[in-house]
Amino acid sequence: MTALWPALELVAARGWPAAEAARIGGWRLYASSGYSGRINACWPLGRPRLPAIEAVGRVEAWYAARRLPPRFKIVEGAAPGLVRRLVERGYQSGPATQTMVGPPPTSPIRT
Repeated sequence: MTALWPALELVAARGWPAAEAARIGGWRLYASSGYSGRINACWPLGRPRLPAIEAVGRVEAWYAARRLPPRFKIVEGAAPGLVRRLVERGYQSGPATQTMVGPPPTSPIRT
């Protein structure tokens, strides 16, 4: 399952797209109006291509420019060491979520 999570996250992003998106290397930043923490968060899906603490600062600035609190959507096993750095900066964990997957339907979905 671990090898599938990056692809699943990208499918989820396409399924519910944000009004605004940006990237810092392999980190994806999403912002929209509304209350969803999932779509108003940075998804660190790969390496940011700069020191993590500098990348966190850029994420914080990006969300501040949009008057949104900076949030990080952490997938288990992704971004090793990032959680520790975020806790050191005062971040706290939010509610955990689960992603469920299954085989595609065998017959077309009718509306």
